[in-house]
Amino acid sequence: MSAAPGSASMVTAQARVADLVTQAQLAKMLAAQLRQEATKLAHQNATLKHSATTTQNLFNQIQKVLAHP
Repeated sequence: MSAAPGSASMVTAQARVADLVTQAQLAKMLAAQLRQEATKLAHQNATLKHSATTTQNLFNQIQKVLAHP
């Protein structure tokens, strides 16, 4: 790449702007991935809680059956 004499600071500034734009795009992609992972974990947590509640209810029903022969 060839630049006009005295334009090094302008070229440097343009390169820094391009770098910042790239970093901003990467940050947006990372944020989207983190939101997606958070949604996945929330769903897994809800499923686990439902399973725990169902298991507890089953345990309670078994206790009732065993308590009253």
